[in-house]
Amino acid sequence: MRTHYVPRHYLRGFSRFDGERLIIWAFEKEGGRGFATQPENIALETDFYPENVEAYLANVVEEPSRQILETIREERSFAASDKEEFSRYTLAMIRRVPRHRERLHMEILPDAQARTFEAWRGLLQRERDLGHLSEYMYDFRMRELEELEQNWGVELPDELKPENRAPAISTDVVSLLASMNWTFVTTEGPIRFLTGDNPVFYTEALGMSKPNSELMFPLSPEVALWMKRGWHSPDCEFRRAKQFLVRETNKRTILSASQFVYYDENARWISKLLTKKRLRPQRLPGRDSGLYMSRDQR
Repeated sequence: MRTHYVPRHYLRGFSRFDGERLIIWAFEKEGGRGFATQPENIALETDFYPENVEAYLANVVEEPSRQILETIREERSFAASDKEEFSRYTLAMIRRVPRHRERLHMEILPDAQARTFEAWRGLLQRERDLGHLSEYMYDFRMRELEELEQNWGVELPDELKPENRAPAISTDVVSLLASMNWTFVTTEGPIRFLTGDNPVFYTEALGMSKPNSELMFPLSPEVALWMKRGWHSPDCEFRRAKQFLVRETNKRTILSASQFVYYDENARWISKLLTKKRLRPQRLPGRDSGLYMSRDQR
C-alpha cells in the first residue's frame, strides 16, 4: 500500500489546476531539477506505515484540523481555542516524515535503549542488594539482559520499530507548542512560500521550550505559521511578511527537506536556490522587523 507521509490535503494547498488536472511542482534538493506531477504521486512510500497507523493519522490527526487549515489558508481569523488541535497536527507533521524516522534510528533510539538497559541493570542490582535476588539469579538475569541488548542492537522487536507504530503525539509537547506565540505570516510575492517532504522547520538543537526556540510551518504559498518564544506581539495575528522573511523561511524549508521541495509553479528562483553552493540562512529578524504593521499595509 502506498502511504503518504505528507498528507495529500496539505500538498493540494501547494498545487494549482492545469486544465482539469491538479499539478504540483517537485524540485530535487540535490541538483534542483524540477518536474510537474500530481499531489497523489509525491511524498509517499510503499508500506511506510501499516494500514492501522495510516487510518489513525487520517481520521484522528488530519481530519479534525482540515477545516482549521482551510480557514488559515483563506486568511480568515484564527481562534486561539484551536491552537491545541492544530498543535497536534503540527507535531504529527514533524514526526510522521522520513527525516524524523531517520533521526529516531540514528540519534534518539540508541540513546533511549542505552538508558533503558542501564535502568534495568540498576534495578537488578538493587534487587540483589536487598536480598530479593540470589547471586545465581542475578548473574542469570544479567546474562539475559546482555543477550537482549545485543539482539536489540541488531534489530528491534517489531512492536518497537518506529515504522510499525503511530508517531508519538504527546500531550506535553502539544501543550508546549500551543503555549508559543503564533503569527500567521502572509505574502503576495513575488517570492512565496515553499514546502517540502519535511514541512516543519524548528530549532532542533534548542528544542521547543527555550527562549529562542522557533518553528516555521508553510501552510500554502501565501501563508506560513511562525511560532516563537520570548515575543510579546499579539497572538494568532495575521501579518504581512517582508520578502526577506519569506526568503529566509524558504531557506529553512530547503535545509530541512530530505529529498524534495514543492511549489505551485516552475519558478526559476527555486532551482537557483537549490544549486547554491552554500545555503546559509540569516538570523530571523528580532521582534517584528520582518513584518509589516498589518497584513493590509502596502
